[in-house]
Amino acid sequence: ISALAASDPFGLGSKMKLAVAAACVAVTVRAGKFRKAEPKQAAGLLAVEEDAKYGSPKCPCVGIDGVDGKTAIHVGENKTVDYPTDAFASCQAWDDDRHPSCKEGQDPGEGKGWCAQKWCYVDPCNCDIAAPPKQVPENGYMPGAKYQGKELWYSYATCGSEDSWMDKDKQEEQAAKPKVCEEKVDESKWGNEKCKCIGIAGQPGTTNLTEGEKELPYPADVGATCQTWDKENYPDCQGKDAPTWCSQSWCYVDPCSCSIDVTPKLSTLLPGGNFQGRPLYYSYATCGESDSYSGEVKEACVNQASEDKCAAMEKCAWDGKRCVGKEILETCGEKPEEKEEEEKNATKNAPKNDTDAKKPTEKAEEKKEDFKSYEEFLPVCRKHLKGVVAKAEELYSNSHLETALKQECDLDKEFASVRDPFFDHKKECHKFAEKLTAARDAEMANKPQPYDECCKDAWNEKHPESEKSAAQMARSFVSVLLVAFAVCKFL
Repeated sequence: ISALAASDPFGLGSKMKLAVAAACVAVTVRAGKFRKAEPKQAAGLLAVEEDAKYGSPKCPCVGIDGVDGKTAIHVGENKTVDYPTDAFASCQAWDDDRHPSCKEGQDPGEGKGWCAQKWCYVDPCNCDIAAPPKQVPENGYMPGAKYQGKELWYSYATCGSEDSWMDKDKQEEQAAKPKVCEEKVDESKWGNEKCKCIGIAGQPGTTNLTEGEKELPYPADVGATCQTWDKENYPDCQGKDAPTWCSQSWCYVDPCSCSIDVTPKLSTLLPGGNFQGRPLYYSYATCGESDSYSGEVKEACVNQASEDKCAAMEKCAWDGKRCVGKEILETCGEKPEEKEEEEKNATKNAPKNDTDAKKPTEKAEEKKEDFKSYEEFLPVCRKHLKGVVAKAEELYSNSHLETALKQECDLDKEFASVRDPFFDHKKECHKFAEKLTAARDAEMANKPQPYDECCKDAWNEKHPESEKSAAQMARSFVSVLLVAFAVCKFL
């Protein structure tokens, strides 16, 4: 929210940014996204989202989610039970009606006690919540399995649950972190330190990769470490004329925490697979290999040589220089190395005293976009509004677009401190909702540039010297403000 308000993409000034920030906060609270923090939680920390599928952002689940297959879970001496291959990669009551103790009539039984509690595996080195994670016992569900070279750790707390599976004394013992986060691991196996492999290595079972209509059985821990995964599993890799990439090591990585020179590529063989809700990416470079595979995949983002070709691919986006996975730009934002450099500069340029703190920095001024003409501003605005509508329709469908937008007009009390009292906000707000909906209908009817009228309103707000009445200026202000409401609501 702070980043959105501070970025001021349309250059609307401090008053507008204040309105945007207030709108975001009000919409978030109104939507009930966060519950009140429990007294035992650290002051100032947000509680875990009630519907957080991948745990708290401060302690996210790890593992590959959304894949098919079965994995054999160790539940006792010489006894295993089949769980889904993507078990423990998201917050679910994984044991309910699966574990022998979680069957009807058993103790605690189906739907009761720890059987009904949501939990997932987490990275103990990326977990900063009130209740620390616990290490899985040696004879746990996946003996010998590891994540990024570390033994497996789990958390009920990140999923908003209480751990009643392990007794309190054992919990304290298992929560004590030895120097696990300081231990160096073999980068040739677990990937470059700046772009680590993801997935649970040593997980038993199988999963299916998909190529067209063909299903290709692979080990359940495919992509969890640097290995020549395709050499023994991909049909084209059998025989003397196998492609070079068959003998090259690779693994799945998180593009948002990968800061090596070679950008990871979007995977197409596990279309439903994801890591913390983001599509899967793979990298040969993190394993010290060159990538001869992506060059043979015509639909790979990296092979789209122009911005137009890149835009034609649903999962790709142009970063100004090259075509990359859309997720890298839309979800990750800044690349890790750029963020690190920015943080260093922020520390270096930090004000030395209160007087310096009050002076605006040149860097802050440089971030503010200044469109020199309406022609320069227009394409950016068109893209922005299309994104707002797309997000709205994704959640509410096209038939409910106008209703969803008008709901954002009923926020009078929340915005009393930032509204101009001389105009009927709700009335003008409803008009804009109708205008934006009409623009979407025109777009669906293939009419040229349907969002231009809305963009004109935004441009006029930035340039009040234009010939327009006070009432027109008010309408323009509300129009842009509603766009901000929509962005905050649907991002």
